[in-house]
Amino acid sequence: MQFLTLLTLASALVAPAFAQFREFPKRDISCPNVLSCHAPSTTDRCCVESPGGLVLLTQFWDYSPPAGPVDSWTIHGLWPDNCDGTYASSCDAARAYPSITNILESRGETALLNEMSLLWKGINGDENLWQHEWAKHGTCLSTLEPTCYGAAYQSGMEVVDFSRQVVDLHKKLDSFKFLEACGITPSTTKTYTKQAIVDCLTTAHGAVPYIGCSGSNINEIWYFHWVRGRVYGGVYEPTDSTAASTKCPATGIIYTPK
Repeated sequence: MQFLTLLTLASALVAPAFAQFREFPKRDISCPNVLSCHAPSTTDRCCVESPGGLVLLTQFWDYSPPAGPVDSWTIHGLWPDNCDGTYASSCDAARAYPSITNILESRGETALLNEMSLLWKGINGDENLWQHEWAKHGTCLSTLEPTCYGAAYQSGMEVVDFSRQVVDLHKKLDSFKFLEACGITPSTTKTYTKQAIVDCLTTAHGAVPYIGCSGSNINEIWYFHWVRGRVYGGVYEPTDSTAASTKCPATGIIYTPK
């Protein structure tokens, strides 16, 4: 029964759920059906993420002070790493926008902004984290470059697509439910092994994630993907972590309640 529950959760990853969103126009190009980190070097960068084809959805478990719902991990960001695990950052200073909130509000994205305010929490303020994540990582996503939108591009369109994708993928990767299905829940008395946590998340996601700890306290999960198509609306295919190490101990990991 536990396996079926995890399989059901994992199966949701392969089916995009973007029909509820208004799609911005894209440049009229014919894109091949290719997977990032596997595409020929001649593939149009508006069709597939390049060179940052290893796309990570990263999450926080902030418990001191607590942030976000007590039964949900929160969003850290969406990061385009290079296929070898290295990464570029802050790729376009001209698009390091001063207010993500203003961009979303100006485009009527109230519902999206409300979800971000619930699930994407920054210890120094939500807006500060959103600006940082967009400027450092979002500007490095090749399929969200302004030229990919063609003549219809207006400043900030790509921020809306980025924010939508981050929230949607985070909701599919429900780490709290994944772990809960394995009997791994926040506790002041129980501890867990690293192997049990990694095995549980691997079964749910379909590939080995990275888990991070502060001392003995688990506080981060990174899920790695190749993407078939554009980063917004593409198909995310799980792949194993390329992170070299983890600070989590082998035993005695604490999952502190919020």
